[in-house]
Amino acid sequence: MNIAIDALSARSGGGVTYLSNLIKALHDIGGKDRYLVFVTEGYADEVVTFESDRIKIISIASHRIASRILYEQLIMPILLIRFKIDVLFAPAEVAPILSKIPMLLGIQNLNVYESSEVSWPLYHKLRFFGLRILARLSAAKAGRVIFLSEYSRSIISPTLRVPNHKTQVVSHGVDRKTFFNHKTKTLGTPPSFSDVENPLKLVNGRHYILCVSDVDLHKNQAVLINAYARLSMELRRKHQLLIVGRLIDPYHEYLRNLVDRLNLGEYVAFVGEYPHEDMPLIYSHATVSVFPSLVETFGLPIIESMACGVPVVAADNSAIPEVVGDAGVLFNPEDSDDLAMVLEDILTKEDYRRNLLEKGLKRADQFSWNGAAEAIHQCLLDVAEVRD
Repeated sequence: MNIAIDALSARSGGGVTYLSNLIKALHDIGGKDRYLVFVTEGYADEVVTFESDRIKIISIASHRIASRILYEQLIMPILLIRFKIDVLFAPAEVAPILSKIPMLLGIQNLNVYESSEVSWPLYHKLRFFGLRILARLSAAKAGRVIFLSEYSRSIISPTLRVPNHKTQVVSHGVDRKTFFNHKTKTLGTPPSFSDVENPLKLVNGRHYILCVSDVDLHKNQAVLINAYARLSMELRRKHQLLIVGRLIDPYHEYLRNLVDRLNLGEYVAFVGEYPHEDMPLIYSHATVSVFPSLVETFGLPIIESMACGVPVVAADNSAIPEVVGDAGVLFNPEDSDDLAMVLEDILTKEDYRRNLLEKGLKRADQFSWNGAAEAIHQCLLDVAEVRD
């Protein structure tokens, strides 16, 4: 079977992690399947992390969403025919509507459909409106639509007007060969990082509270910073706050100013985005991992933290409780006092922390990239079979 994958949307964070792991797993289970992967120029090595004569990459200069959509709608349909593609997997909302090739559509971005929790600027609201229209047209064209969680399916399916028999939930996975506890005997021992500065130097041998997420409005790091400010001076001296993820202004600038106003400059570190292969080391040294996001279709850092043996505290909204299960602690994402109390319990009660760690390890075992790839491969087979 000749399979095309539209990876033009994968440029950072969870999108790249999702597709790089999924493509590798699909390739490994797919036997003789051949793959045509469309990627944005400069991201090919991040999306396809291995070499194979069964994979062909087409790199496109589509760094703006408008150019990506134009390419998908006008050029991609022609190339799908030229390369004799049997089925297309479009994992991020939009597929080539004019194409007659069978399609499997994936829905990734809950913000497009449920943005009431966040006070988005007008530009974002207009962008989401346009994407909703394209997503609805793409869903109508697709043979099947997959979601990352039951929550996102229940919220988004009515908006896209997708009948239930055309939908399926396929969760993210986690690579347990890579994501396990890498903690050395001494916290200050510098582990080996790929090609970037070791972020653990910034904590000067101290323990730390970790937040892994793009620093953007809907990720809600402000509630975490305010909660951290409410911890005792003793706890802050023992546990620095380390925020790892792509720094996006103006929210990043707002958070920097918040840190200054709260006199937390020596305790809070924004370290930017790190290569995914370095993340297990960063997770493993954390005392607790906090995921305060307001809107999520899944929340991959939750499972990655659990796999690395780190207790998880996460926001009680959208798909997050479904992912956490009973293996983490949920808090009100609009209440910094609530989060501060939860953090104090975890930081001061060793038995409580150990219990959460053990539950998290068991929870992480329920998610795998091979399982996700097998489910998606079967969807691709099913969709390809309905071709006239």
